[in-house]
Amino acid sequence: MSTDGERHEAGGTGTHSGTDVGQPKIQNIYKVGFGRWLMLWFVFLLLLPFFISMPVMVGMRILHGKFVDAASLGVMAVLLGIALAFLYLQIKAARRTRIELDENEVKLSVPTWRGPTPFGPFIEEKLSYGDIDAVEQRGELYRVMGV
Repeated sequence: MSTDGERHEAGGTGTHSGTDVGQPKIQNIYKVGFGRWLMLWFVFLLLLPFFISMPVMVGMRILHGKFVDAASLGVMAVLLGIALAFLYLQIKAARRTRIELDENEVKLSVPTWRGPTPFGPFIEEKLSYGDIDAVEQRGELYRVMGV
């Protein structure tokens, strides 16, 4: 997941302690960039007409008695459908995955499944820094990708 490390100043007047009275609240937001989301949609929409036309192409081959060609094209249609399903999952995750680091808490919107493909429902939680016991670095994805 690429990140846009945006820094936002929120003009809220929440409770502050000591010397920082009147200063704006700093917030770091990490999310997938708009360019990646746009490119995923572009590829998805580029492949979608081919997938939609597959049943017609398979049907025409069956009508003309080319059963081997129809079977191989049917296998290609299934593979293209699986690829489009994975691409849709990436698009969905690109818009929903978000980590916000505030002064007092962390707001998470992340998929429940660990790995390079974001399966499963998303967890949306707010954690205060006092509730976090330890931070651990996991390396499952990096070992698989050779980093």
